[in-house]
Amino acid sequence: MKSMHILGIGNSYMDDSLWNIIPLLKDKYDDIDVTIIYYGGCSIDAHLKNLNDNKNIYEIHRNTGNGWIIEYNKTIEDAIRLNDWDHILFIQGTGDGVSDHGYIESYQNLPVLIDKIKELNKKDNTKYYLIESWSDKDGNMRDYETDRHKTSKKMFESIENVIKKYIIPNKIVDDVILVGKTIQQAKDSIDIDKLYRDTNHLSLDIGRDLACKTVVETLEKNI
Repeated sequence: MKSMHILGIGNSYMDDSLWNIIPLLKDKYDDIDVTIIYYGGCSIDAHLKNLNDNKNIYEIHRNTGNGWIIEYNKTIEDAIRLNDWDHILFIQGTGDGVSDHGYIESYQNLPVLIDKIKELNKKDNTKYYLIESWSDKDGNMRDYETDRHKTSKKMFESIENVIKKYIIPNKIVDDVILVGKTIQQAKDSIDIDKLYRDTNHLSLDIGRDLACKTVVETLEKNI
């Protein structure tokens, strides 16, 4: 039986990156499990603290091919124990008011978080990934991102800098899923209002579809 078991540890950006993925998998895999451990805005640092404190503040969003089911008051460990994961994905968040998608300092605890996850994960050959975040919507950025990066383009350049100068050279993950680059390139040919549904979240159709396609292409490259 050919399986595709994906666990995403994240926030609303992880939802955007995985929510429309099932149609891309159904014809190729017999055993599908896409699970997201979700807490809104949760940063890498916050996930690490929540894991260490075993906090049951998360939602589990799970789809095994027949629609999304949501469970509440869960821990990160609850999600890890659900299956043998082929791929575990991470993405940055900014809900703590300190972390930023484009600050290298905000990713310093990612290796620690991965090591903690590996201690709990029962599968030895799981691959670990970072999803590259995308910048805020051009001309409609969140105030604090405008303060930090000035423009959407500069925000994306900061995100790329994290990937190129920290994540890849230090081999923090097995691979980087370049969703941010996909969205940035799509701005050249797709109306910006069709890519985003608000200041920073992807549209429910085109935006999410592009993100999911990028995820699947990267995961399948690593099988």
